Amino acid sequence: MLKPFKQITNKYFLFKKHCHFRARTPLCHAPYNLTIYRQLLEQVCLSPDMEFVPFASKQKKGFEKIKMFIRHDVDTKQCVENLPLFLEIDKSLNVWVGVYFRVDDEEYSLMQYRDIVQSYNKLGFEIGLHTVCYKKDNYLDEFKRETDKFTYEVGFRPRSFSVHGLGDYRLNIRMQFYEEIASRMWEFGYKFGDIPQVHAYDYVIHDCHLDENGNRFIYDEVINLPSFFRKGENYLILTHPCYWAE
Repeated sequence: MLKPFKQITNKYFLFKKHCHFRARTPLCHAPYNLTIYRQLLEQVCLSPDMEFVPFASKQKKGFEKIKMFIRHDVDTKQCVENLPLFLEIDKSLNVWVGVYFRVDDEEYSLMQYRDIVQSYNKLGFEIGLHTVCYKKDNYLDEFKRETDKFTYEVGFRPRSFSVHGLGDYRLNIRMQFYEEIASRMWEFGYKFGDIPQVHAYDYVIHDCHLDENGNRFIYDEVINLPSFFRKGENYLILTHPCYWAE
């Protein structure tokens, strides 16, 4: 008996993904040239099979295209300072990305950038909270505090959030937060959370791989997009602007 077509197709793409992992090689170490980022976006824009979807969009796109999303995590002060370079590229290519800011004051004070964050919001980019609430045992109370602090410091309430990763630190608590917040976002005024329980990705291209010496690098997949991408699935390009330069 012939195996169902879908099962055969899934095994084929899993095989291609496995081959991709084995074949990809480091391209360069940080700081990366922003030309690489622009060329990555242009690859998607020029492809008849791909499309960028506005971040935090709930619009149903069907299965006719490979769906690409972009998120910028603003982890450090250097990220804040480099962010305009990214958004200039994004805007020039009509790509509406998500930008997520911390409010824990460990790396920067969001209040100091109030005017520029408001300007990004008015341009139409998705501006939201990059939470670290799971560092606290009462993480839902902390999540509310962070949300209120974000609103006070930039003058508008975030409608979406992402989560700042800290490796294995309190990973079990972070997973608990994901599970609990997925069905309770509305209680905190959110319409979208970039967490697996709400919006899963089939693959993420990111800029924060670590080598054996603790140095950040990117793989060559940023200049040759993976061949296992398929229509109807979601893929994320995740950047941290502090690792890039002109």
